Amino acid sequence: MISVLLVDDHEVLRQGLTRLLDSEPDLSVVGQAGTGEEALELVGRLAPTLVTLDLHLPGIGGLETAVRLLAARPDQGVVIVSSLVRSREVQLLVRAGVRGYLSKTAPAQEIVRALRQVGTGGSYYDSHAAMALAESLRGAEPPELSARQLEILLMAARGLRSKEIADQLALSTKTVEKHRTEIFARLGVRNLAEALEAARRYQLLA
Repeated sequence: MISVLLVDDHEVLRQGLTRLLDSEPDLSVVGQAGTGEEALELVGRLAPTLVTLDLHLPGIGGLETAVRLLAARPDQGVVIVSSLVRSREVQLLVRAGVRGYLSKTAPAQEIVRALRQVGTGGSYYDSHAAMALAESLRGAEPPELSARQLEILLMAARGLRSKEIADQLALSTKTVEKHRTEIFARLGVRNLAEALEAARRYQLLA
């Protein structure tokens, strides 16, 4: 059985997806969340096979939620189901470990097919995501950051200090500072302000 956690801030959409997936013999919705913070808490408690994730979320947002989730659980199946399909964002998510990406306008049976494919170890990107990914690969290649480094950069962009980041990620402040130093080196910058400017230039941040 493929267990699914649905993450979207629209309850009507979550309920519709629940009815759709629970009608399938091999799919089961084990939980729902309306924010990224709720999603991170529920994943640890429910251990679902898959997480479906919208990118438009209140709080920390879908991109940071996906990056934080995959940094902590690299093998977690994550499928983006979102109206937002931007080339650099698709590339970032795929590099972070997201194995599925669908537009919210996808037909019901395509959603079911995608979840089955990702839930059994494969990947699935609809035509919109595939085109966005191909477009992003034609542009300037951004520096390679690990999922953990991107996670820390996204949190720093929200104004969190090293100790606050360390507390949220259950890391030592020294480890966070080490990651920051590596981020600066990979981006070719000297401080956080320059790092954030470079990250926006490379479209690593919205």
